[in-house]
Amino acid sequence: MNMLAQNESEASTLFKQVIKKLESKEDLSFVEQCVMVVALTAFHPGKITSDYFIKLNENSDFVPHDVIEKFINALPSSMDRTYSDVGYISCGLDPKTKESIYPEVSGPKAEKTYIVKKRGTNEIKIGKTIDVGFRVKTLQNQSGCKLDILCIIEKNIENMLHRQFAEFRTVGEWFDDSKGLIAAFAAKQGGEA
Repeated sequence: MNMLAQNESEASTLFKQVIKKLESKEDLSFVEQCVMVVALTAFHPGKITSDYFIKLNENSDFVPHDVIEKFINALPSSMDRTYSDVGYISCGLDPKTKESIYPEVSGPKAEKTYIVKKRGTNEIKIGKTIDVGFRVKTLQNQSGCKLDILCIIEKNIENMLHRQFAEFRTVGEWFDDSKGLIAAFAAKQGGEA
């Protein structure tokens, strides 16, 4: 008989012995208490909390060994489990599987270049972002001005356009398009995507 089979046979015998002693309400040895705790933990992994063991033993004369009592007290309470689940969820993970709750996106998102114009002015911004819609809303909220998207270019050419239109730069990524050259460039790109 190999060692694993022998250990499995001894564990099975010990487990049956624990069941008999529990049924006859006999005291369990330390080893038998370990078997009981490990078996309950293995058979009910989703329910095992310190509260579970306390409730299980409320109406019995079971007196746990000091080591077993420390083990039971070290288990999370039901409330700890709830907080733990909330923690997983707030990190975007499923508390049961520990996997992301967000759909997978194939590959990294590419940056896009956008050209927007402050409505009623010649002020144009050339920028880059992953999410143009969100970026434009943020800019509108920050500036208090309505912005019109002149074009979205599906790759990051922001630096190239900044160099190309450098003579019209006013501040940061904003340009004065009084001559209409940036708007004409945007129109050639096909307008808003």
